Amino acid sequence: MADEEVPELDEIGEPWANAEYEYIVLRDLAVPEARERFYSVMNEWTALDTKALGILAVDAAAIGVLATVHSSVNHLWWLPAAGFSVAGALLIGVVWVRGIALGPDLLDFHHKMRNDPPLHAAREMLNDLVTATDENDSTVNGKTSLFWWALASLAVSLIGCLPITLFRPG
Repeated sequence: MADEEVPELDEIGEPWANAEYEYIVLRDLAVPEARERFYSVMNEWTALDTKALGILAVDAAAIGVLATVHSSVNHLWWLPAAGFSVAGALLIGVVWVRGIALGPDLLDFHHKMRNDPPLHAAREMLNDLVTATDENDSTVNGKTSLFWWALASLAVSLIGCLPITLFRPG
C-alpha cells in the first residue's frame, strides 16, 4: 500500500481496533448505504431534469401563445414573453449536460485492490462512493437553485399575463 493512499482512507475515520468487525460493518452497512445515497442523488438529478424539460415545454408553449395572439392583447405582451424567455434559459441551464462523478472505475478498483486486505478495499470503496456522491450532490444543489429561479421567473411572467389580457387595446 502506497503512502499517498493512507490520508484518503482516513477521511472516513480512524480504523477500528478490531479490523474484522470494521470490515463487517463496512461491507454490510456503510458501503451499501453509501451506494444507496449515490443512487438517490442520481435519481434526484434525473427527476429534476425531467421536471425542467416538462416545464420548458410549457414555457415554450406560453411564448408561442403570446406571440400568436399579440395583436389582440395589450401592446406590452412582450414583457411576459421576455420573462418566459428568461425562465426558458434558466431551465435549459438546469438540463445542460454536466459531468457526473461515477465513483470508482470497478476494473481499476479491482486491479488496485487485488493484493490488499478486504478491510482496506471496503474503506477505499466507501471513501470513493462518498466522494462521488458529495460531488454530485453539489451539482444537484446548483441545478435545483436554477430550477427554483426559473419557476419564480415563470410565476412572475404568468402574473404579468393578467394585465395584458385584461386591458386590451380599444
